[in-house]
Amino acid sequence: MNPDIQKIIALVTGALVLLGSILLVIMAIGHWSTMNDEIAVAEVNSTLPPAADPARYLVSGSSRAESSADLQARLNGIATDAGLDVSRIRIAPQDTSNPLHMTVDVEADGEMAQIATFLHAIEASLPALIISRTRITPTDTDGMLQLEVRVEAQRSPEVSE
Repeated sequence: MNPDIQKIIALVTGALVLLGSILLVIMAIGHWSTMNDEIAVAEVNSTLPPAADPARYLVSGSSRAESSADLQARLNGIATDAGLDVSRIRIAPQDTSNPLHMTVDVEADGEMAQIATFLHAIEASLPALIISRTRITPTDTDGMLQLEVRVEAQRSPEVSE
């Protein structure tokens, strides 16, 4: 191999190494830029972790009456969507030892699949509601059941009376 060919091979190899290095630097800058964008989005979204968000657990309303009406409408809507016939929704009087606690008794008629859909929707929707008691009894109508359920919720402490 003559010296001219060796020089050409060395220059081509050097040029390939230089091009590869430039390409790696460009890729690193692109990843760095993308990572900075992802970090900025994460910082914006990290102000309140989802588990600490009070809207996930507390019923809103500027008063107990407004919270009660909202809760009643919500339960009625869930029952209607599930295909149940609601016969009664009763909001328990305020507990003086825990004024933010709300208890609702619901009575409805429907088939087992409708009752299951209703109960699942109550506990799966936000703000979280707790089913503390359930009673299912057969009715005189074939295949129909009567559901009695107690639903409990907690009001937001910011609400004023």
